[in-house]
Amino acid sequence: MSSKAYRDRVIEWRNEREENLRKENGWLALCGLFWLRPGINLLGSAQDCEVKLPEGFPARLGHFEWNEDAVHFHPDPETGGPLNTFSHIETKLVSDVEENPTFINFEKMSMVLIKRGKRFGIRMWDNSRPERTDHPPRTWYEIDENYRFPAVYHPYSEPRTLSFPDVSGDFSDLDVVGTISFEYKNTSSNLVVSLENDETLFLRFWDESSKSTSYPAGRYMVLKPANTNHLELDFNFSYNPPCAFTPHATCIFAPQQNRLNFYILAGEAYGHNIINEFH
Repeated sequence: MSSKAYRDRVIEWRNEREENLRKENGWLALCGLFWLRPGINLLGSAQDCEVKLPEGFPARLGHFEWNEDAVHFHPDPETGGPLNTFSHIETKLVSDVEENPTFINFEKMSMVLIKRGKRFGIRMWDNSRPERTDHPPRTWYEIDENYRFPAVYHPYSEPRTLSFPDVSGDFSDLDVVGTISFEYKNTSSNLVVSLENDETLFLRFWDESSKSTSYPAGRYMVLKPANTNHLELDFNFSYNPPCAFTPHATCIFAPQQNRLNFYILAGEAYGHNIINEFH
């Protein structure tokens, strides 16, 4: 691939990330995250609602009921009719960690049940938020092919559980499926990776630039190993976690093993003093 073709591919990917950030039910449309308590959780704009809608919405639209390992939604018989096609029927919700999660829609609002460990929560979007258009664009380091490295994927025979720091200040246990090894300036690094899907791996890393010009908690990257387990580790395709754009995300960050003691001045930056190459 020529240098121009490579740059065009990176810029096209950056534009796609920008579009995804601003899309309907995207990160900039998020307006709330409400952790449920066991039992009844009211939905509406009233002050006593555990799942709080913005002012101007009905005081009560229904309630969520968490019993054991299931959450049901009960629309209010008087005001809950416009919610999707639920009418007045109780519905067992499918969470975001399962196939085809249940979305609850009301005017420009959208909600989904999320599951994190043993906790359930309601993630809420308001697709009329001005932030979808007004938020500053992503910022990027200059495209630098010096941050493209040959790497080797070393899969484990069985997944292993590792504790990762998360946005709450606590730790979340995740399965890791192997390590990625590469060399930079005579330094060898081995980074643990999770499985993104059947064909791709997910990398969370931190580097010295996180102290200044990139996101303080580190960045993400999606990798696709070849059948031979040899792949390219291209940090020009690294990007910020959603917590860089909203307080309502549930981000998990790089573990200690994935902290690099050198600078990665490629990929997405943090702040608006870095050259943005497609705006």
